[in-house]
Amino acid sequence: MTPAETRQSMKTIAVIDDEYYFRQVLIKYINDYHEEYTIVGEAYNGSDGIRLIDERRPDIVLLDISMPQKDGFAVIQHTLAQERRTRFIIISGYDRFDYAQKAIRLGVEDFLLKPITPQNLYDCLKEVSRKIDASRAVSQTLSALAQKEHRNKSYLASTLLHRLTQENNTSEELEQLAKEIAFPVSSVMFGAAAVHITQQYEALDKKTLDIYSFAVENILNELLAGNNTQCVGAVSGSSILLLFAMQEENAAFFPSLQAAFGQFIATLNRDRLHIIVSIDQPYEMLTELSTSYRNVLSLQQYCIFYSLSGIFDYPSYADTIRIQIPEHLLTAQKLEINRCIRCNNYLGILTGSRAVFDLIRSQKPDPGYIAQQLQIILKDITDLYMEYRITPALVMDIEKLQSCRNLMEIQTTFMELIRALTQAITNPVQPSNHITIVKVRNYIEEHYHEPDLGPRSLSQIFNINEQHLCFLFKKHTDYTIGNYVLKIRMEAAKHLLHHANYNITEISTQVGYKDTGYFSKCFKKYYGISPKHYITKKS
Repeated sequence: MTPAETRQSMKTIAVIDDEYYFRQVLIKYINDYHEEYTIVGEAYNGSDGIRLIDERRPDIVLLDISMPQKDGFAVIQHTLAQERRTRFIIISGYDRFDYAQKAIRLGVEDFLLKPITPQNLYDCLKEVSRKIDASRAVSQTLSALAQKEHRNKSYLASTLLHRLTQENNTSEELEQLAKEIAFPVSSVMFGAAAVHITQQYEALDKKTLDIYSFAVENILNELLAGNNTQCVGAVSGSSILLLFAMQEENAAFFPSLQAAFGQFIATLNRDRLHIIVSIDQPYEMLTELSTSYRNVLSLQQYCIFYSLSGIFDYPSYADTIRIQIPEHLLTAQKLEINRCIRCNNYLGILTGSRAVFDLIRSQKPDPGYIAQQLQIILKDITDLYMEYRITPALVMDIEKLQSCRNLMEIQTTFMELIRALTQAITNPVQPSNHITIVKVRNYIEEHYHEPDLGPRSLSQIFNINEQHLCFLFKKHTDYTIGNYVLKIRMEAAKHLLHHANYNITEISTQVGYKDTGYFSKCFKKYYGISPKHYITKKS
């Protein structure tokens, strides 16, 4: 391997964990491993970790979740917002389903539980390195394609696609736009297709989609040239939309188009890519492209909802996407779920809920129909809220169902809500909770100097659900836990600044802040003056 190839294959690693000993263990494991890995830095908290990633831009980050200042998820979200290609491996001591679930949604490469062995780490790094190498190879290809992109043509194609969403298009208007992008308006047949590409089910950025749009347009035009078919594409929202013009009636259009898309997927397929292609039959009039356009989008949304991937043609699925499950098949299950909820039969709730979703998966009805059924379930849950005085926070969580993008998310969210509902019914709000909140307040006032003091630690200390504790505290004190902790800390800091001979760093530590800069920021926001200026003013 040449020096240049060695540099290209080199992977840089950052280690972010609040346990000093564990960081050193990880660094030793990596340094002992005879692969091309370089440690570019380490950090003990999330804020320092973000700065480290921003400055050094490592290929891989070994990351803990529970850390001071900012947790691991905040670090990942910050990095994703910067559109960096950093890969994350979480190494946590907490075996929690919600952690793993959130990690998957954020596209984390792996989730390892402490303690880990060197082999665990080596195997994980090897797999991530393979993905990085594949991604780099594809990026080079895509960059070469992007240099040839004609932005003006893409803009005009987008305009034409936008006009297709409108009902009152005239043939003259569409023909004028089509001519400007060299789309042959005198063709015999016209059709549309849509390509939806996600990475770990997360939407790609506009720039990446533009590159893919240019790539698929060129690949399809090359492969379909022998069929007297021409295509033009542009990005619309989170999808690539394509228009086809055929110079003659072509019975082999679908097979040819499917083969061409198959070649596109094979050419540009990358690790973690999820690709949905929906195509419609050709029409004889340019104005009928509006119908074809709506058909492919309808089919695409259906495929997204059911997490399908591959190539789908609308004529084969036109009836399928309008399927509804006979009402009698669901009614019995819904009644059983409600009965089990009232009886606090959690196993029965799980069984009934899984049966409902199994039925949905087997039938694959119209996603809009599923939404209607969810509204019925939501009403039942809301009725139980009124009956059992369930916290408003839980009712707000119920609304998350309406924003779920696919059936998998709906089922996961639904099961979590059922669990929370069961707990709320089992432990309804009681007057004795006031005593608990008094104890929590006293504990905060005595332990404000502890850096990790917050809802999570308090819920563990008092053996109460974190969400429920937050609701009760706000109800009885008019403060959130975070704001009350801040209040006590700021009052203590002000007292020390006024009466004690400590510097700002010492005071920040005594009131529970590890980061002096963050303490100063909080003090200024709370009192409208920095600690330094407060001392000067006092003097």
